[in-house]
Amino acid sequence: MVLETEAADQPVMRRYRYRRLLPDSLAVLREVRALVLSLQNDAYLTASADTLQWQADTVRVRLYVGEPFRWARLRNGNLGDALLTRAGYRERFFTNKPFVPADWVRLQQRILSEAENQGYPFATVRLDSLQFTDREIAGRVVLDRGPVVYFDSLQLVGATKTRKQFLMRYLQILPNQPYSQQRVDAATRLLKQLPYLRVKAAPEVRFAQSKARVYLLLEDRPANQFDAIVGVLPNPAPGPTQKRVQLTGDVTINLRNLRGAASSWACSGAR
Repeated sequence: MVLETEAADQPVMRRYRYRRLLPDSLAVLREVRALVLSLQNDAYLTASADTLQWQADTVRVRLYVGEPFRWARLRNGNLGDALLTRAGYRERFFTNKPFVPADWVRLQQRILSEAENQGYPFATVRLDSLQFTDREIAGRVVLDRGPVVYFDSLQLVGATKTRKQFLMRYLQILPNQPYSQQRVDAATRLLKQLPYLRVKAAPEVRFAQSKARVYLLLEDRPANQFDAIVGVLPNPAPGPTQKRVQLTGDVTINLRNLRGAASSWACSGAR
């Protein structure tokens, strides 16, 4: 593969690595596509492969690089300053800086993560009031929150005697509290820390009428402990009423999740 660009674009292209020897035409197309996407991800939004000329076992690719786009300014639209700060937004990061799509995607993901942990799992983020001047982009970041959603209840599916009320407190998934995706995501990890429960699948959430019902697929697993060792030892100095041998033993009992309330009872003894 032979790559042809304008002389002014050659210094830019030296930063990029691509394969020149490829096994077939499909591999060539994939390599060209990956190169164009890399340029666009680095703010060269108008980069394109204008022509591909096939000559026997050689292909000549005419590549247009263009100029990099920059943020003129990205302003706060309707988001609270606290939410933007928690999402990692700083205006200086989006003022007179290269427009890197990956940075904008990461900012959207962080804003949405904050929103869905505050009761807005259906929120969306968009750019508003976009302005293009030469190679600069200006706009406002706007959050469409959607309906506020509250936890409704916790539903247990499977053969378990663990009480629902205990798991609601343990997982902090409480009725009429704002929905939090973070708590749902943490549920599996927390449940796996309980030795008497087996998690059969990831939690399932069903939404209806601004309520979220969380389903947990669980089953009990044996976790009680009963160990006993019994032995017979000679009695070196038996008394008049004692036998020549004596029994000795060590017993350990550990009962967990009594009555499904996660309480435990343990005892041990030796003789």
